[in-house]
Amino acid sequence: MAACSECGAEIEGGDEGCRQLMADLTVRSPDPRRLVVRRIVVDAYALQHPASRCATDKDIAGHLLSLCCALEYDNSLAIQSGMNRWLRRARDLPALTPPSFRGGRTIVDADAARSIEEYIDNVRKWGLSVWEAWHPYHELVRGWIEEIRAR
Repeated sequence: MAACSECGAEIEGGDEGCRQLMADLTVRSPDPRRLVVRRIVVDAYALQHPASRCATDKDIAGHLLSLCCALEYDNSLAIQSGMNRWLRRARDLPALTPPSFRGGRTIVDADAARSIEEYIDNVRKWGLSVWEAWHPYHELVRGWIEEIRAR
């Protein structure tokens, strides 16, 4: 076992093992119930792996917006549909420096589920853990969501 250099997950193969688990997890099951938390998986993983998954502050902003929307706004379709438009128009975003600690849960926790219900619960807990790790940006992201809702 080795630790992933970005998220800290203890996983066979370290960084490569973590990337492979993400690829496997996102295509593993045809069970449509996994789709309810797919955005959380993508956003949580990207925010725990910003060096390899987020080329710009706009990428980080998009994942923070999406994760916040999923966790605090019940995946609001109105917000989700307005995010891309808002991001395309966004100028002068502040530097969004990733925290050194990116959450106590990782993709390994999501993968440990033995049932679809446990998987959904584990993914939500993982997402909350990542969201909490990015706490310095919560009010900023919530403000962006209010801008999106106002349009």
